[in-house]
Amino acid sequence: MLKYMEELSQSEAAAIKKTIQELFKQTCILQVKYDPATLIRRDNPRYETCVRHRAFIEQYLSVLGCELTHDPQEHIFRLTGEGVATERLNLTTTLLILILKLIYRDKIMGEGL
Repeated sequence: MLKYMEELSQSEAAAIKKTIQELFKQTCILQVKYDPATLIRRDNPRYETCVRHRAFIEQYLSVLGCELTHDPQEHIFRLTGEGVATERLNLTTTLLILILKLIYRDKIMGEGL
């Protein structure tokens, strides 16, 4: 695995490291992200890194007891397996969070619907 990383440019190796770190922080990487301030849709560079270096990332994660799963319909890479600590929110909690986010945008930031 180290040989693969050494053959890459420093920027590409750094992108792989950041992508793996992001997978452990949020357990998934979406193809498209929205800027929280402007709500402008942008391609996610971490998703492109997963596409380019999928085999390496899968091997790296397998050592840790995790799996990288790709859902082509949803355009998402997901971290699964025994080594992944995940919490699931129920539907009510999810809806409350979304409503609070809308209220925050409307009242605090002055961005009405």
